[in-house]
Amino acid sequence: MLPCSVRWALWAWIRIGSAFYSTARLWDDGIIDPADTRTVLALALSAAYNAPIPETRFGVFRM
Repeated sequence: MLPCSVRWALWAWIRIGSAFYSTARLWDDGIIDPADTRTVLALALSAAYNAPIPETRFGVFRM
């Protein structure tokens, strides 16, 4: 039998390490069904490509 601390660590690793755990807490933008990956990626690239580029009022920042 494992000690209580090891059992808890194992439970936490299995439970909290799940993608569903972080998605349920809105820590990320959600989970994409692998069958829909191509469609979602195409939609994201299309949105990024067609987004307007705002005019800047500043020059080049040099460090």
